[in-house]
Amino acid sequence: MDKQNEKIIYQNINEISFYFFVILGIVNIISGLLLANEISVRGSWLINRLLDIPFFMVTFLYFYSYQKLIQIKNDNFNHFADILVIAIGGLIALALIIYDLSIPNQLPIL
Repeated sequence: MDKQNEKIIYQNINEISFYFFVILGIVNIISGLLLANEISVRGSWLINRLLDIPFFMVTFLYFYSYQKLIQIKNDNFNHFADILVIAIGGLIALALIIYDLSIPNQLPIL
């Protein structure tokens, strides 16, 4: 794959993941605020518990694609750094999934 095609692919990934990042971030913040103020507790609790891992994954994808665009712009290709970033992101995602599955989901008392 040549440099121009790779740049176009990462620009598209970056733009799409940015929109998901903003949407999931706003929804996550609003559900957290609603939960803290005890407004629509069941719905906001469910949204808050379900969107933490997708929000992390979209955030990771957005910042990784941004970092790759900077590498492509500067002609600084380092495959070891790519593997390291993907491995660390995968380990964090795995830790979040294990944490989410090991802690029981207890709905707050209304």
